[in-house]
Amino acid sequence: MRDEAKGMSDMPPILAELTRNGTPESRHRGWVAVARGDGTLVAHAGDPEQLTFPRSAMKPFQAVAVVESGAADRFAFSDEELAICCGSHHGERRHRETVAGILAKIGQPATALLGAIDPPYNAERERLAEAGDEVAQRLAQNCSGKHAGMLAACVALGYPTETYDAADHPHQRAIRSIVAQFWDVPEDQLVAGLDNCTLPAFAAPIRNVATGWARIADPDSAPAEHREAIRRIGEAMGREPFMVAGTAGLNTILMDVTGGRVLAKDGAEGVVCLAIRDKGLGVTVKLEDGSFRAHGVIVRDLLRRLDALKPGEDTALAAAFGERLESNRHQHVGDIRSTLDLRFVG
Repeated sequence: MRDEAKGMSDMPPILAELTRNGTPESRHRGWVAVARGDGTLVAHAGDPEQLTFPRSAMKPFQAVAVVESGAADRFAFSDEELAICCGSHHGERRHRETVAGILAKIGQPATALLGAIDPPYNAERERLAEAGDEVAQRLAQNCSGKHAGMLAACVALGYPTETYDAADHPHQRAIRSIVAQFWDVPEDQLVAGLDNCTLPAFAAPIRNVATGWARIADPDSAPAEHREAIRRIGEAMGREPFMVAGTAGLNTILMDVTGGRVLAKDGAEGVVCLAIRDKGLGVTVKLEDGSFRAHGVIVRDLLRRLDALKPGEDTALAAAFGERLESNRHQHVGDIRSTLDLRFVG
């Protein structure tokens, strides 16, 4: 479908700009795709065929395999537990307790989680590292919910638990099939890689990833055999946004402010995906430099252009994702603003 994007430069457009005293200081280039669940491209910035690894924005699709394994029912997963399977959480106490609860239900120790312990990149993880609490550090690893969900599926189906991260493990093969179906990419054409938490990762054009997220927004447009699972996952994320990120997390803020009407999940290297449920739209944003700092202003601008915000929500997002940059003495030193040029198709 490159015809829809003909004539565009190979260099991606500037999506956000940082200025200091009115002078441009930094720019963030990238790509945006907005799609419907039938695969229709609604809008884009840059090439919608740009290949990318969504990284952790793939987690809701990985969680489909957990629900369809029967684990969520057998072990009576709460919305919190299902949402944290989709989360890249901050390792806060409530996150750790929720993952520990899953492990207790399935009779597995924290050492069964195959994701490595995260470097102590926030205050809570620093505290756990200083205390030498390995179990708590494993629970605090930001993908521990996803790993716990996979362990639960393996226990439910009688699969080996020691190798659940291997690409040829039956649970990972099931995930690959699910991802291919949601993204409308033939399974043998998925570009495979390895995520930092040791699990298989896949890449696809951003419009295809946006199509998958549109199917989270509108489960009736998802493959028939996966509709109930993805509906359940979307509901859990919307009801328990704290489990998807945590305090001051972009995903949590977006879902809190919109009451779960907009679902959000970011991914490493500058990715954020949205499911706009009342419009049936999926969105993928990818920043070329892999950074995150411009996500808030870009996403807020994008939601405004898609007429996806209700009265008061734009004000709340402006407060959370402010354009104003301040010194450590709270002086106004610059601004970061969206420069998104969203092109609608048709």
